[in-house]
Amino acid sequence: MKKLIITTTIMASLLSTSVFANSNDSSIQTSNDIVSNLEVSNDNIVGLSLVNERGLSAPTSAAENSSYSFSGSAEGSTLYTNKYVTGKTKYEVTIINKSTEKDLKVKIKTINPGFNSTIKTVTVPADGDTSFNLSDRKTSDKIYLEFAAPSNFEGSIVGK
Repeated sequence: MKKLIITTTIMASLLSTSVFANSNDSSIQTSNDIVSNLEVSNDNIVGLSLVNERGLSAPTSAAENSSYSFSGSAEGSTLYTNKYVTGKTKYEVTIINKSTEKDLKVKIKTINPGFNSTIKTVTVPADGDTSFNLSDRKTSDKIYLEFAAPSNFEGSIVGK
């Protein structure tokens, strides 16, 4: 099975993105985006579309107004919210698992200097949802979510 490795640089004003693909598999990973469409012909990539979905690493910037809506899906990659929330002492978290077959494991995490820590871990049943409050947080906390693969989800974090 051939592995294709492609590095795409899109104009000087855009960020370069590394794409890893297997010609016999539709699971694609990129450093900053998720490939939404890949066309392969004779082991050569002939078409590629990128969509800014959930990130493949912990977020580095804050959401506006201490609230954030999210959605995403992945077969083999852990996903993260693109933004963290900060500035409130209480948050309401809602997560909807859009998969009809697999439970969704989610970690609620905080960004700390040198490491990130897990505040809470929840499992959302297949085709189910959950809501909960995070209370007694510091206004300086930077809170984000990590979604284990496979995943298909949407939801929100709302500062109270």
